[in-house]
Parts: sequence; C-alpha cells; structure tokens
Amino acid sequence: MPSCTFGKQFFFMETLFNLSGKVALITGASKGIGESTAYLLGKAGAKIVISSRKQDELDALAARFTAEGMDVLPIACNVGKPEDLQNLVS
Repeated sequence: MPSCTFGKQFFFMETLFNLSGKVALITGASKGIGESTAYLLGKAGAKIVISSRKQDELDALAARFTAEGMDVLPIACNVGKPEDLQNLVS
C-alpha cells in the first residue's frame, strides 16, 4: 500500500467508482503520486499497467498489489524512448 492512508475517504471513493472491465496505464508508477494513483485505480477494479524505468521496482510493487487482489502488469519504460513507448502500448 502507498505510504499514505486513505481511511474512510477510500471507502467512500470505492463505492463511487467501479472501474471493473477498464484498463489503466500509469507511468511513473514506482513511487509517489504514480504509485498512489495505481493503487487507487486498482482498488477501484481496474486492471492496471504500471510503468517506470526500473523493472525491479515495478516487480516489487506488482507483487504487493497482486497480494491485495489487484490485476497488475509491470512494464519498464523510459517515456523518452519511442521504442519503449511502443512496447508499453502494444
């Protein structure tokens, strides 16, 4: 879980948003705002594709999210490289 806690606000958000059947792609997902965004989208039911430059950090995050029942695919990508971007969305 991200370092911040959501408490009652998260429960309220979860009842408002059902993203089941949707796919979310989050870049910069290995920490900070990207990690928190991925977590919330995953808890809302979206299949999440998490991306950042370091595969090992993504794999660790994916393991944590998977343990919480989320469907997650970690893909390393440097968004400054067109070939990495093509791999990310294919």
